[in-house]
Amino acid sequence: MRLDLADGPATTADVIAMGNLDARMEGLTGQATRGSLTGDGWGELVELTALRGHVLGRIDEAERAASLAEAFVDQAPNDPRSHVARARLATHFHRFPAALADLDAAAALGLDRRILDEERAALHQAVGRYDEALALHHNALLRRHDFSALSALRWLANLGA
Repeated sequence: MRLDLADGPATTADVIAMGNLDARMEGLTGQATRGSLTGDGWGELVELTALRGHVLGRIDEAERAASLAEAFVDQAPNDPRSHVARARLATHFHRFPAALADLDAAAALGLDRRILDEERAALHQAVGRYDEALALHHNALLRRHDFSALSALRWLANLGA
């Protein structure tokens, strides 16, 4: 049997994938409205909303994700994940000092250092602080060999950092 990849790999149809995304977001939004959304659920809703905006190229979805991240912090100010969600959206909108402040708040609330280092490394890369990003990615790779840290190191190495 010969495998013909001329048509590309079989994937979920875009209409079905977007329908699944919309349905998941609708379910999470309903939970948020009822006040029963967990911290993980808030994080997922923010991330899925940002993803939807990215996929569709719609800034209003990214702005909605930023509003949801703000609501997450309002609902759970002592949950470090809320500050990470808001930091990611602040980075998306190039509000780097605000993103760093949220990461500092998440650190003060006891968020796992590995997660903080990953977020800080991405932030340092975004602002061109490649030496700091390289050090964080290198430390991450020493702690845990994974594709994300390795690919970031390779990207930075290609820049000559």
